Amino acid sequence: MYGAVAFQPFFEGDEVIGVLAAGLRLRGRTRWGGREQGVFRALGHGLTLALQRAGAVRALAEEREALAAVARFTDLAADTGDVDTLARQAADVFHTVLGISGALYTEREGDGWRVRHPSGPVLSPSAAEPGAALPARTPSL
Repeated sequence: MYGAVAFQPFFEGDEVIGVLAAGLRLRGRTRWGGREQGVFRALGHGLTLALQRAGAVRALAEEREALAAVARFTDLAADTGDVDTLARQAADVFHTVLGISGALYTEREGDGWRVRHPSGPVLSPSAAEPGAALPARTPSL
């Protein structure tokens, strides 16, 4: 049985991502002494720094991956003028970098849009087939 327990939450923005908890057997005491508090705070501070560093490393890796995907797309765009190839590669960048499962490349045709290259599941089954027609006022961002 513990006489006193300390908790240190860890945040990423406004979200709690972890909690450090420690209990001391204090033999009748109900408070942590100065030494115990100092050690707990120091460990909490060290863990905060390590978690921040891990988050920064993760963010840099994601950024590096995104930049590499865009660089590959830029290289391909310089080497080809084939619209279907470019649309397919752009969809691959969306999948890889943003985790977007469905993408469409359309071109203006008359009063609407013609689907040239669908990739993955899309919001509307009518847009899932190459050559499908979409109305001119198709919703956007």
